[in-house]
Amino acid sequence: MSSATEQRLSMEGLKQRNRPAIAWTPSQEDWNELTAILWDISKKPMDYPTYAQIEELTRSVQALRQTVEQAGRKNEKSFSLAKIRLPEFHFSPFLLLVPPVLLALWALFYNLAKLWDVFLPLFP
Repeated sequence: MSSATEQRLSMEGLKQRNRPAIAWTPSQEDWNELTAILWDISKKPMDYPTYAQIEELTRSVQALRQTVEQAGRKNEKSFSLAKIRLPEFHFSPFLLLVPPVLLALWALFYNLAKLWDVFLPLFP
């Protein structure tokens, strides 16, 4: 196992390790060659698509899109039941009378039943 003193480097060794890498600079011949290549590329005619080619590409893309959509659809026909709609509810003030009327009818029939139970033993 090495000791800490053996692992330490001298100041010159550290400077050499941290020195930036030397950048490559092209020579005059390299510059001439690069400029000649760029000049040739800039003079080369570009083949831009014509309007007819663009229209043809548009039609083919549209056909592909339709094919993909058709492939995503189911082939069998499906059906669904008619949608059932509940009747619309219109609030009426007379609806407020329904609970008290039902309560009164319940009280009336309850009291009639109690009276019947009282009078039933009187008639043999």
